[in-house]
Amino acid sequence: MRRPEGPPPGPPRSLHRLLCLLLSRNADCEFMLGDLEEDYRWQHQNRGSARALRWYLAQVARCLLHQLSRLSSIVKTDRSKPAKDGPQGLRIGQLLGDLRYSARCLQRQPGFALTALLTLALAIAANTTVFSLVNGLLLRPLPYPEPDRLVHLGQTLPEFENIDLSLPDFEYWRRNSRVFESMAVYDDIRRLFSGDGAAERIEGAAVTWQLFRVLGIEPIRGRTFSGREDRPGADAVVVISHGFWERRLGGDPEATERTILLDGRPYAVIGVMPPGFGFPEVAEFWLPLALDPQNENPLDYGWDAIARLKPGETLESAQTEADLIARRIAAAYPGRKEGLGGEVYPLRAADVGQSQQALMALWASVGLVLLIACANLSNLMLARASSRGRETSLRLALGSGRWAIVRLVLSESLLLTFAGGAAGTLLGLWAKDLILDRIPHQFAYWIRFDFDLRVLAFVIMASLASLLLFGLLPALRTARIDPAAGLCRSSSARNGSGALPIRRVLISAQVALALVLLTSAGLTTRAFLLLAFQDPGFRGDQSLALGLWIPTFKYPDHPQRRQLHDRIMHEIGQLPGIEGLAAASDLPLGGSSQSYFQPQGLSTQSDRLPVAYLTAVSPDYFRILHVPLLQGRSFNPFETSPSQANQRPAQEAVVSQSLAARFWPGEDPLGKQFALGGPEQTTSGSRRWFTIVGVAGDVRQGEMWDSSRMGIYVPFRPGGRSLSLVIRTSGKPLEQAEPIRRRLHQIDPDIPLYRVQLLDELKSRALWMPRLFSQLFTAFGLGALLLAAVGIYGVVAYSVSRRRREIGVRLALGARGSEVVRLMVRRLLMPLCLGLVVGTVSALAATRVLAASLFGISPTDPFIFGLVNLTLAAAALLACYLPARRASQVDPTSVLRSE
Repeated sequence: MRRPEGPPPGPPRSLHRLLCLLLSRNADCEFMLGDLEEDYRWQHQNRGSARALRWYLAQVARCLLHQLSRLSSIVKTDRSKPAKDGPQGLRIGQLLGDLRYSARCLQRQPGFALTALLTLALAIAANTTVFSLVNGLLLRPLPYPEPDRLVHLGQTLPEFENIDLSLPDFEYWRRNSRVFESMAVYDDIRRLFSGDGAAERIEGAAVTWQLFRVLGIEPIRGRTFSGREDRPGADAVVVISHGFWERRLGGDPEATERTILLDGRPYAVIGVMPPGFGFPEVAEFWLPLALDPQNENPLDYGWDAIARLKPGETLESAQTEADLIARRIAAAYPGRKEGLGGEVYPLRAADVGQSQQALMALWASVGLVLLIACANLSNLMLARASSRGRETSLRLALGSGRWAIVRLVLSESLLLTFAGGAAGTLLGLWAKDLILDRIPHQFAYWIRFDFDLRVLAFVIMASLASLLLFGLLPALRTARIDPAAGLCRSSSARNGSGALPIRRVLISAQVALALVLLTSAGLTTRAFLLLAFQDPGFRGDQSLALGLWIPTFKYPDHPQRRQLHDRIMHEIGQLPGIEGLAAASDLPLGGSSQSYFQPQGLSTQSDRLPVAYLTAVSPDYFRILHVPLLQGRSFNPFETSPSQANQRPAQEAVVSQSLAARFWPGEDPLGKQFALGGPEQTTSGSRRWFTIVGVAGDVRQGEMWDSSRMGIYVPFRPGGRSLSLVIRTSGKPLEQAEPIRRRLHQIDPDIPLYRVQLLDELKSRALWMPRLFSQLFTAFGLGALLLAAVGIYGVVAYSVSRRRREIGVRLALGARGSEVVRLMVRRLLMPLCLGLVVGTVSALAATRVLAASLFGISPTDPFIFGLVNLTLAAAALLACYLPARRASQVDPTSVLRSE
């Protein structure tokens, strides 16, 4: 194809405009631009567009450098009028000159520059990493209008730390509240979406119609619910998320005129929410609650509630009203809601409340790392200033002002700060991504850890604070040098004794800060190890945990679900490599549901009903998970059949060892009976009675740090939507996932497999937060220890180098090397002991913040405090011994001859 004829194109507009700006003050601007444009066209025609663009970029860069050098020469102080020696006389030319000189000085000493740069970069990287996490979880505003007015509503009971609301309670709050502008309740739900493509289980929420009004969020297409759609028997409507709209509906612009199938029921799509919205966490659809509070159980505490405060109302006034409303509700149900209290807290705390205290403690710890790094750099700068004392004295003697000396030292610190801040920021962002990849947890949709202006502002402020902390003291110290003493090489100047007291104070500060960090690291690490080495009560080797979602709309009757369950268990059990499988309502360490229970003979009038974890399991559950049966037996196979079980006077149950020991101490629990159900079932007589047929070992059903070990196992009866399977394999467990998926598709294409994980990973996933905090605190603590040791080593090495002649004289007069070592170590003992004492006192106060995150140990654990003090003292003495030992082995003759 022939190329179209015509003149070659001109240079890019953006570069041409930049050249116009750079050459605007030149009288020959038009001629120069014309020549450059003509040359560009010639380059483009004869050498190609790529070479022409590179040539033009080179011309732009040349003009830019020329203008910078011209600016530097223009802003120089007029030599006929001497510049003021002070901050008021600072000019850009002087600053650029100081920066160029400092860059040459750092280039001549690459060892010092690299050490300072690496120290500062690592400290800023640690601060950037942790602040990015803090910013995403605690500081970034919630994506709602006026998010400070959004609160979460809850209640408290004496036997529970906090509970949600029941629908009757919420209705009472809504009618009687005076401080809230609007209120709504919601509950997490899951539905089976079927249609085009594979069926999948999707996350959603059932909400009252006021929810979107409370949040202040409008859909981008269609509308949200109205009051008439939030009633029993109303039309089936749904609001979908933007992600679901694009992923499963292909971004259809007519989506609000379509219907989708959720659990086999058609729902009319009436709205599409904005991109990224997924309240409460990762919801992809919202359904109207459509329940009548008057017909709901007042003791069914299963509904989350949020509200928007009226303008001018505070959290304190809302809490006061919540306590009053809770007391009125408790009075309306005497004996059934005794001790009920109200609770109001910010909406953000509902997701990050548990980790907020530990995260703030982590942020404070990296601040201490930065302080230690600054103290270390300050020591390095002081040593560097002392070594350049003769140069500084000569400058002062020749008429240079002291402000010029301060400016010169600060310019060197400024270069280090700029380079260290840039490198630390990049390293911190990489470390943040690395940490997030290791977290096996899906954060709520509004939690983002992007690099934004807030993180950039923090990096800039941290860098400037570092500049002042490590650069100002050496600069002021350098400016106070006596030029006469420096030029005469007096004894005090040679020994540098004037700077040593300051450097010893910095050593004490480093030791104290490092001790606080090491103590925090020791406490969190020991707490994590105590949890990690605790027996969860089961073994998961060669086992796989699966989650199945049953399409109950296709199997509405219990016999049909029973047949489906039996078929799934039979056909999966026949697959090659499957040694056994069991069904359960919940997996260990997953937060099983809890239930009231009443052992026979326990009076409910005088004692509160106890609470235990309740899990429905199939007979092989204990064998597959290696849970020991200490007494009795597991369930009989026929016990899982409802038709036969109802013929028995009481159903069978297996209880945990802790539960049996608490309620039947010294007795045989087999044959004992208990009832399941809350206080309302106690009075109505509708409780279910169970007979204990076995006692199993304790299994941690809740969190690893949960002190409760009381568990109840009842026969598994298929009928719900979710089914958890535990499968023991002969080979690699994960290799069985795909054959199981294919077999389920053959049984019914509408049975999705939504969870596949190794059973061994349950414990690891349950401990991800204590492990993460332990690893971060340990990393920062070891970094602080290393920085403190390097700082002490540098101070002692510098002191030895300045006292080389004195050491040579001592050795020549008969002193032994061990005496020289003791002399140097003795000078370190005072700042070391002072740092250990101050650090221990500070750590006793600081570690109390970690009390909520320390499971099983005290924040004042004497073993950790003693170990940290010994470790830090040993590291400090070793850092002092090495340069002192090297100094004691010098040849005194060569030392005296060199002097």
